[in-house]
Amino acid sequence: MKKSTSAHDIVAFAVVELNVPISLDQLYAMSPTDPLYKALVDAWKAKERRADARTALLCAVIANCMGSGKKKFEPSDFMPKEPKTVKEQELDIKSQFVRYMASQKAK
Repeated sequence: MKKSTSAHDIVAFAVVELNVPISLDQLYAMSPTDPLYKALVDAWKAKERRADARTALLCAVIANCMGSGKKKFEPSDFMPKEPKTVKEQELDIKSQFVRYMASQKAK
């Protein structure tokens, strides 16, 4: 289970890896619509995805070496699933409703 990203994590990431001098007070004063805040969060997410991809690759190699050979594992089999956006969730609900109504009509 992944821990949530804290403001301290983002500041540490910005200062250490991106070389952006920013204080915790400046980060707390930022609005979520601030371009620098968005850029920092996007960079943090990209870093986390790269770490997940490296771990998934390692897991796939180990699974393929230890497996029976019936299934070839890919790194994507071990990547965390991205949550769906609200729009995607709404489309899923609408399509499920349409399928349900079609099945009721067929009866």
